[in-house]
Amino acid sequence: MKTLLCASLVGPKARDIKWQIAKSLAKADLLELRLDLYPELKPEEVSHFLPLRPWILSVSLECSIEPWVKLKPTYVQIEVDELPELLKELKKHNLLGRVILSRHGDREPEIKRLIPACFYKMAFPCTSALEALEFFTTKKDLIGVAMGECGQFGRALSQKLQNGITFAAVNKNLCTAPGQLTLDELVDIYHVKEQTTKTRILALVGSPVNKSCGHIFHNEMLRRKNLDIRYIKVPLQLGELADFVEKAVELDFFGYSVTTPLKEEAASIAVYKDACTLKTGAANTLLLKEGSLIAANTDGPAAAFCLERKLDLFGARVAILGAGATARAIGFSLMEKGATVAFFNRTLEKAKEAAVQIGALGYNLFNFCPYGFEVVVQATSSIDLPIDYTLPKGAVALEVIQGNTPFLSSAKASGCETISGRELFVAQATLQQEFWFADEHSDYSKQSALTFEGAGASF
Repeated sequence: MKTLLCASLVGPKARDIKWQIAKSLAKADLLELRLDLYPELKPEEVSHFLPLRPWILSVSLECSIEPWVKLKPTYVQIEVDELPELLKELKKHNLLGRVILSRHGDREPEIKRLIPACFYKMAFPCTSALEALEFFTTKKDLIGVAMGECGQFGRALSQKLQNGITFAAVNKNLCTAPGQLTLDELVDIYHVKEQTTKTRILALVGSPVNKSCGHIFHNEMLRRKNLDIRYIKVPLQLGELADFVEKAVELDFFGYSVTTPLKEEAASIAVYKDACTLKTGAANTLLLKEGSLIAANTDGPAAAFCLERKLDLFGARVAILGAGATARAIGFSLMEKGATVAFFNRTLEKAKEAAVQIGALGYNLFNFCPYGFEVVVQATSSIDLPIDYTLPKGAVALEVIQGNTPFLSSAKASGCETISGRELFVAQATLQQEFWFADEHSDYSKQSALTFEGAGASF
């Protein structure tokens, strides 16, 4: 089944609708006119624009079909609950053969027994990604919409899931439903129209995931490799990862990027683990191969790669701000290169726990003094730490957060060599691709074959 991309027109004025139609023409197969959003709109105001694409007239009891019939809508979308009242009018205008029958709010399976329709649509507010996954694996011959961020991945996989129509926003400011993606996202990032039922899936899991740009980077890399694979974002809470991985096999999920707060959970459910995962108890990458879950941590090797372009790590003194999963992974990999590592954390106990885990040192963050360290790594999730960011000139500063953070700005002002969160992300994401597609997993961290600049050139 070919998925039709439908641009939802939100108006509210006729001039707005005309502009939205013009913006949609290059990528939309259908246009949706929602009369409930602009009850005062007159057909003659948009009559020259709607026929530019097949279009859906979405109506309700408050909206009369009568004035719009002469424009010959391709489809008429109505709610199940309003069908009895609108049935007579649909028959009167010979529109029964053009109906999209929609139900919002639940997953009542009896929708198909009401009347023959061109499409049957079910949309419900989704409270968890597991709930959405269950819906997508059981729905048959329906336009299935799990509304909200938890079900957004279903929109990104529309053709894979055989949704006859996917409703999209013209831009991010014009969404008509929670979790709705834009035409640009569906076409240029997720390449919906090139998906097949055999498209395989990689996913970022954790919470939050909405601000991650991993889907942009990874999908571009997958496109360059000409692979029928899509990378999506799935918000998961603690305790949900194992169930999701088990059930997602039905939809061809085979690999994961793992972010906060699931890195320790990812390590715990894996059968095989790389050295960094074994030592730190945290993984940021999972691969399901031949029924076994394999875990790796690319945060550490990526940080080591980036830093080795600036200095020799053997004998280098490194201060790591933070003691979480990312900090521990970086600390382990730098010590593997011969560096001396000290963790500085708001909670002294956590700093000492991280230090003991990998054989480093642990101190209170409030006692941090950068002098005497060749490398300072900002590995917390906070952009505003209660310390003086001034670093000694000539030191190397590595930031794990993307963007121009106070730590990065201060390091640049201090005359330090800097490595941004963006650089680190490109390095670790490239290593993830190496891991997912390597023939021998033990060799995934051999960075000699990697070209990080090329991987992130268009990112």
